[in-house]
Amino acid sequence: MLREIGTALRFPIWYGNNFDALHDCLTDLDWHPGKRIAIELAGLEMLRQQDPEALSTLVEVLQSAVSDRANSQTPLLILLTTPVRGIANLPEG
Repeated sequence: MLREIGTALRFPIWYGNNFDALHDCLTDLDWHPGKRIAIELAGLEMLRQQDPEALSTLVEVLQSAVSDRANSQTPLLILLTTPVRGIANLPEG
Protein backbone atom coordinates (compact mmCIF):
# COMPACT_ATOMS: atom_id res chain seq x y z
CA MET A 1 0.00 0.00 0.00
CA LEU A 2 2.78 2.45 0.88
CA ARG A 3 4.63 1.60 -2.34
CA GLU A 4 1.45 2.07 -4.38
CA ILE A 5 0.81 5.48 -2.82
CA GLY A 6 4.39 6.54 -3.53
CA THR A 7 4.16 5.36 -7.13
CA ALA A 8 0.76 6.97 -7.76
CA LEU A 9 1.90 10.32 -6.36
CA ARG A 10 5.34 10.09 -7.99
CA PHE A 11 7.18 10.57 -4.71
CA PRO A 12 10.91 11.32 -4.97
CA ILE A 13 13.53 8.59 -5.08
CA TRP A 14 14.30 9.02 -1.37
CA TYR A 15 10.77 7.94 -0.39
CA GLY A 16 11.30 4.86 1.77
CA ASN A 17 7.88 3.15 1.56
CA ASN A 18 7.25 3.73 5.26
CA PHE A 19 4.86 5.86 7.28
CA ASP A 20 7.47 8.45 8.30
CA ALA A 21 8.48 8.99 4.68
CA LEU A 22 4.80 9.23 3.67
CA HIS A 23 4.26 11.96 6.24
CA ASP A 24 7.40 13.78 5.12
CA CYS A 25 6.34 13.70 1.45
CA LEU A 26 2.82 14.93 2.24
CA THR A 27 3.93 17.78 4.48
CA ASP A 28 6.97 19.06 2.57
CA LEU A 29 6.13 19.44 -1.11
CA ASP A 30 9.52 20.68 -2.32
CA TRP A 31 9.61 17.56 -4.54
CA HIS A 32 6.23 18.37 -6.16
CA PRO A 33 6.15 21.11 -8.81
CA GLY A 34 2.49 22.05 -8.29
CA LYS A 35 2.70 22.25 -4.48
CA ARG A 36 -0.95 21.18 -4.21
CA ILE A 37 -2.23 17.66 -3.79
CA ALA A 38 -5.70 16.18 -3.54
CA ILE A 39 -5.72 12.45 -2.88
CA GLU A 40 -8.53 9.92 -3.17
CA LEU A 41 -7.74 6.61 -1.49
CA ALA A 42 -10.04 3.78 -2.48
CA GLY A 43 -10.01 0.06 -1.89
CA LEU A 44 -8.83 0.06 1.70
CA GLU A 45 -11.28 -2.70 2.66
CA MET A 46 -8.63 -5.39 2.12
CA LEU A 47 -6.13 -3.51 4.27
CA ARG A 48 -8.76 -3.13 7.00
CA GLN A 49 -9.38 -6.90 6.94
CA GLN A 50 -5.77 -8.06 6.62
CA ASP A 51 -3.93 -5.47 8.71
CA PRO A 52 -6.24 -3.18 10.70
CA GLU A 53 -3.27 -1.78 12.63
CA ALA A 54 -1.64 -0.61 9.38
CA LEU A 55 -4.91 1.04 8.35
CA SER A 56 -5.10 2.79 11.71
CA THR A 57 -1.51 4.02 11.34
CA LEU A 58 -2.20 5.17 7.78
CA VAL A 59 -5.21 7.19 8.94
CA GLU A 60 -3.17 8.75 11.77
CA VAL A 61 -0.41 9.73 9.34
CA LEU A 62 -2.90 11.21 6.87
CA GLN A 63 -4.71 13.14 9.61
CA SER A 64 -1.40 14.50 10.87
CA ALA A 65 -0.31 15.59 7.39
CA VAL A 66 -3.66 17.29 6.74
CA SER A 67 -3.45 19.03 10.12
CA ASP A 68 0.14 20.16 9.53
CA ARG A 69 -0.83 21.76 6.22
CA ALA A 70 -4.26 23.08 7.20
CA ASN A 71 -3.12 26.67 7.72
CA SER A 72 -0.58 26.75 4.91
CA GLN A 73 -0.87 28.27 1.45
CA THR A 74 -1.24 24.74 0.11
CA PRO A 75 -3.65 22.72 2.27
CA LEU A 76 -3.84 18.98 1.68
CA LEU A 77 -7.13 17.31 0.72
CA ILE A 78 -7.57 13.57 1.27
CA LEU A 79 -10.75 11.64 0.52
CA LEU A 80 -11.09 8.11 1.87
CA THR A 81 -13.78 6.10 0.08
CA THR A 82 -13.62 3.29 2.66
CA PRO A 83 -15.42 3.99 5.95
CA VAL A 84 -12.89 4.31 8.76
CA ARG A 85 -13.64 4.43 12.48
CA GLY A 86 -13.17 7.95 13.84
CA ILE A 87 -13.71 9.73 10.52
CA ALA A 88 -17.22 10.94 9.74
CA ASN A 89 -18.78 10.05 6.42
CA LEU A 90 -19.77 12.84 4.08
CA PRO A 91 -23.46 13.70 4.43
CA GLU A 92 -25.71 12.22 1.78
CA GLY A 93 -27.65 14.49 -0.43
